[in-house]
Formats: sequence, C-alpha cells, structure tokens
Amino acid sequence: MRPASAGVVYRTLAQPAPRTTLYAAYRKDDPSPVLQVFLNIMRELIETPQP
Repeated sequence: MRPASAGVVYRTLAQPAPRTTLYAAYRKDDPSPVLQVFLNIMRELIETPQP
C-alpha cells in the first residue's frame, strides 16, 4: 500500500522495465557508515541477476 499524495498517479511500468547505468563517485578513505551501507547495496544489486 502506497501513501496517498495529492495529484500523484502511480502507474506500472511497461515490460521490460527501463534500465540505466548507475555510477558512484566517493572518497576511498571516507569512513561514513551511510556510505558503506550504500556501497554494499550497490554491490548486491550488481551481483543480482536481472530478468
């Protein structure tokens, strides 16, 4: 269930869903826990087979 937002219409994307390439630039020595979580999520997505 999605939260209601005035004037917003949610539509199912046509199949196959559009794809794009995502790049991330960051400082290699950045100790931010938020950055590490983000990078881990990106790595999981890279390793997950796409339909």
